[in-house]
Amino acid sequence: MNRSNVKISAVILTLNEEETISSAIKSLSWCQEVFVLDSGSQDSTREIASQLGASVVVHKQEGEFLISEQRNWAVRNIPAANDWMLFLDADEESTKEFESSVRGAIYDGEAFEAFYAAPAFIYNGKWLKNISGYPNWHPRLVKRSGSVRFTGGVWEEFSEPALAGKISQPYLHYTNAKGLGDWISKHVRYAKWESARISSTAKPADAPKERRQQLRNIRYRLGSFRKYFAIAYLFLIRRGFLDGPEGISYLRRMFIYELLIDEYTRENARITSRGGL
Repeated sequence: MNRSNVKISAVILTLNEEETISSAIKSLSWCQEVFVLDSGSQDSTREIASQLGASVVVHKQEGEFLISEQRNWAVRNIPAANDWMLFLDADEESTKEFESSVRGAIYDGEAFEAFYAAPAFIYNGKWLKNISGYPNWHPRLVKRSGSVRFTGGVWEEFSEPALAGKISQPYLHYTNAKGLGDWISKHVRYAKWESARISSTAKPADAPKERRQQLRNIRYRLGSFRKYFAIAYLFLIRRGFLDGPEGISYLRRMFIYELLIDEYTRENARITSRGGL
């Protein structure tokens, strides 16, 4: 077998992604098959995916942000023809360079059962390479016959990082693909979720074991100073000022996001102090 003969099945998780699903599917045309795993879209996501030749599977989960659980469900249940499964989201795209790197990683990395990949974080047409901390590794490619699986919910990780390699070239992540309104709606949901986690970190038994979440727990404990620390870190330590005007625009949004986390945390505390009223 040579690199060009490496066979891969691609999976895209979706929920109301009619605006982005077409580009994601087309970018994965080099894969032997593309599956769209839908969580119950109310728009035309599934119809568009079917028209483009993707196999659509519907699986609704109870609860929000069960991303790693949904990926594991795909590994177990989707009737993929290949052992290797590549996961991208609907606002992400493959490139020729990424394709070549994925094939090479599988071909050369016989000791690995999974691979991390890093996104090129695209905001309004600009790669925010500094603010995103590139390379910021995400679990994206897994061998179905292996033991490595996804864990961590929305803050994803591999269950056995030591068995995972890294893909050298980035895929594209369009963080503002559907505009400001969608960004705000999504981050309101994220802020509610994170504010609930802030409360739970006060209980040691509930503290997650994943390194990435442990780092977030430290940030949570900064309280109302967190939003200033987060922006200063992105602007100065990660040198976000080098990302230009679009970088500044994104930092403004991140400040709003951190402020939302603060406000929902305060709201949760008020509700708790009033006995749930």
